[in-house]
Amino acid sequence: MMVPLCIDLDGTLCREDTLLVLLRQKPWLLVWLVLGRAVFKTSAVDEERWLIEAPARCFSDQNEVLEAFKAGELKGDVVVVVRFQGPRANGMPELHKLTPLLGVLQDQGFKVALVTDGRMSGASGKVPVALHVTPECLAGGPLSRVRDGDVLVVDGERCRLEARVPAAELARRRPTPVDLSEYQVGLGRELFDTLRANAAGAEEGAMTFRPFDSARAQVSPDRAAAARDQRLLATAGAA
Repeated sequence: MMVPLCIDLDGTLCREDTLLVLLRQKPWLLVWLVLGRAVFKTSAVDEERWLIEAPARCFSDQNEVLEAFKAGELKGDVVVVVRFQGPRANGMPELHKLTPLLGVLQDQGFKVALVTDGRMSGASGKVPVALHVTPECLAGGPLSRVRDGDVLVVDGERCRLEARVPAAELARRRPTPVDLSEYQVGLGRELFDTLRANAAGAEEGAMTFRPFDSARAQVSPDRAAAARDQRLLATAGAA
């Protein structure tokens, strides 16, 4: 039975048996970029794997991960980042192809985790996964500025999702470019451009139709979160 999510404002767990962990920004964390808010299903993962710190390998599609695995490129500890999988990007397709190959790497003795603004049914299986990263990459989320080789921290115990890269360096980076045209043209997709562009973030259910709130209509949740991340970077860079 799923235990209701219960998180204090500082990111600590209210209940030890909570299945879903929200990764939040710690107020004192100014040196490293907080990559956003995400869901980590701790009950699916052995406690010894709740903390993974490893170099990132970035992809924009799950098929790219499969190709890299088949080519033998994923050897060693790794945090696989699959971005541009959020509601606005391509409607959050099921990333079910990733669980078996990540499990193989983990069984080989490597420290492995997945970070994505997309989704996986059943969450993760036995591999630690930070899902539904918000703000999503297409909305300018910090995850879009992560590069191959950046050391990422996925910590389900202390509720951290961080990049160990100086904030000033990340502030200079531009979001990774991506071509999403294949998800926007054909099969009537053109009819839904407006709905897709106005979808809420994953943490709000990716809803398009919501009760109108004039205060919130000024800035979408994703844009507000992105603006907060930018202020964090500016503060850290000036320090």
